[in-house]
Amino acid sequence: MSGNETEHVRDTIEIAPDGRNTIPESIRIKLELVGLKVYAEIETYGPNKFLVTILNKWKPPDPKWTGPGKGTVKKG
Repeated sequence: MSGNETEHVRDTIEIAPDGRNTIPESIRIKLELVGLKVYAEIETYGPNKFLVTILNKWKPPDPKWTGPGKGTVKKG
């Protein structure tokens, strides 16, 4: 693939009734999100269209070194 071409990955995301969703592995690999947590913003553009913008991504700390509430985004 030359530098002018863009690779497109198409997959579907299922959103559960409680609002939880899972980004498929193929998209996580393309966006370099494997093993990371993300802080994202969602903008709606109509009843069936929305844009997800990843604002920050980080690797969560090792659970054995953390307590409840650790590894979360904190404002300010």
